[in-house]
Amino acid sequence: MLCSADRAARSVGLHQLDTREQRAHCRHLAFVLQAANRAANAKPVAKLPKNRYYCTNCNVAIGKLMSDPRSVGMNAIEGLRERKRRQTRARIAEVAMELFLKRGFDATTVDDIAASADVSKRSFFDYFPTKEGVVAAWQDDFGTALAAAVRARPRAEPLARVLEEAMTSAIVGAAHPRAVAIDQLICDTPALSARDHLKYAELEETLGGALAERVSGDAGQLRAQLLAMIAIGGLRVGSAAWRAQGRTGTTEARTRNLFGAVWAELRGFGGPADERDKRGERR
Repeated sequence: MLCSADRAARSVGLHQLDTREQRAHCRHLAFVLQAANRAANAKPVAKLPKNRYYCTNCNVAIGKLMSDPRSVGMNAIEGLRERKRRQTRARIAEVAMELFLKRGFDATTVDDIAASADVSKRSFFDYFPTKEGVVAAWQDDFGTALAAAVRARPRAEPLARVLEEAMTSAIVGAAHPRAVAIDQLICDTPALSARDHLKYAELEETLGGALAERVSGDAGQLRAQLLAMIAIGGLRVGSAAWRAQGRTGTTEARTRNLFGAVWAELRGFGGPADERDKRGERR
């Protein structure tokens, strides 16, 4: 009688008859394959149960599972697991941000967050290394949206236009009352404001990577990184000015004005690049 892994091997065309003695030593866990047949979208299994023995057919099937989980539906078990983890992580982050805004960052403990999110303190640390990590994750979402906006621009669009339009889209999309409140929370909390430089460094890396996907050659890569550096530097300066001015004005107009100032300043440096612009040779 074939074990479940033998049947899986046969179903994907890998089955080879093994000796009775080899099959007799098989201690394959049937639930692995049973659970694998439930649904979709997963990563390959990283580890197998310890202290188990598998016949040759099982090992063949398991190797197939490792390299291509979709071959026998292994994406189901991992898909459900990953979706649950994402949902739990999102719930913890949402609860934490609500508490930070209501009570203050320093006054909110990890125990408070865990209790409100209905998870254990240990579970909190499974998802976030510290309280600061929750806020950092919220900031990371902006970088993800920014990279997506860059990739959504037409392929033939000039890189500088891609940058301006993507930045404007991402900033406008992130501009909501709660974002303003979180920005104020960061400014008012030394532990959070101290890591702001890291946020901008990570944004620059993310943006530079997305822009670099659109160009080729060393010169193109350099230009992508320079544009990312300039844009994130402008964002940092512009954000500080916006706070100093009482956070007034519409987000899109403020962003457009910022880029207008950046491009004007760059042109003001003059030199060969400026001369090319005058002759209509802008890249």
